[in-house]
Amino acid sequence: MDRIPRSFTTCHIDFYTGLSLPFLEIILHTLPSTQLHFSSFTAPDQLFDRHHAVQKLLAIDVFTFDFDLQVIRLRNWTFLEFCHYPRISHRVARWIEEGQIYLQPFFLALCRQAPRHSFTSASFGANPHNIRPLIRRLIKPITPIPSTVPLNSIQYYKHLVSTDMPTINTSPLSPSQWRLFSKLPILLQSRTVWYRLIHRKIPSKSILHHFIPTTHPSPSCPLCLTQSPEDIQHFFFTCPLKLAVWRFLATTYLSHTPMTDDVLLPFLHGIQTLSIAEPTRSASLPFPELTVYQVFATSLLCIWQAHWRSIFDHVPFVTLNVNTSIARSLSRLESELQFDL
Repeated sequence: MDRIPRSFTTCHIDFYTGLSLPFLEIILHTLPSTQLHFSSFTAPDQLFDRHHAVQKLLAIDVFTFDFDLQVIRLRNWTFLEFCHYPRISHRVARWIEEGQIYLQPFFLALCRQAPRHSFTSASFGANPHNIRPLIRRLIKPITPIPSTVPLNSIQYYKHLVSTDMPTINTSPLSPSQWRLFSKLPILLQSRTVWYRLIHRKIPSKSILHHFIPTTHPSPSCPLCLTQSPEDIQHFFFTCPLKLAVWRFLATTYLSHTPMTDDVLLPFLHGIQTLSIAEPTRSASLPFPELTVYQVFATSLLCIWQAHWRSIFDHVPFVTLNVNTSIARSLSRLESELQFDL
């Protein structure tokens, strides 16, 4: 690999890698034809003829990283900065400053400070940051702070950051519902898909079209022929192909009483949010030991898997096949639970 011809003129490396390179790898050994007019340049072979220790140098022996400027710079020899070969390192640094040694472009880029963001730029002017609330809070905290509280205490800090704004609960479920969800004896994959659904983190066609329209030019459902936008609800429930699965599921595993779509969809939403009053099922239904939540989680996973098989493997989404997969998965889950007991 080392014998493969290579050019470092266009490569990009980080600071750590740059400082770890041998010194002879970061300097130009011949000047490009466009820079032959630089008379101060001296060929390294001629310059280092009597200084064989240069071959042992690393870039970090001559350079160091400036944490304030976030660039690589020459070591400051007026201060005590440790390096392995101080004499030759100091001499090499002086040759660099005198222009007798030129650095490779990829390393020179690490020595140049990146442009800082201008606070007068158009982007900042269009979206100015308002720091008045922060300053107002520092000058006059909302909550009166007793004069006896030390300024460097945690109590003073809590007073400073306290707010009179009402607390907004952004969690889609209550703590009791989350506890119930975490304790449900369901497959790990089922829990993952259900968790994504609760947080609405499903890569539906509408979402993909919104963020990457060049790759996904249409928000329509790729499975059904209705040309309906595939939002999260359509992804799992209202797509005709998937709704047929839920209809079969409702009459086979959830209830002996037929459900219309107007009843079924709110019922499924109640299961999704773990808010139904009675999760147990009739003993005369298949897999009577499983709760409504377990049946829902297993079915959700099977629909998810069948959907992505149709996208990536071009396997048609067939309702009968999904129903068979659900029955097989429910049987497996029930067997595992009986084995655990």
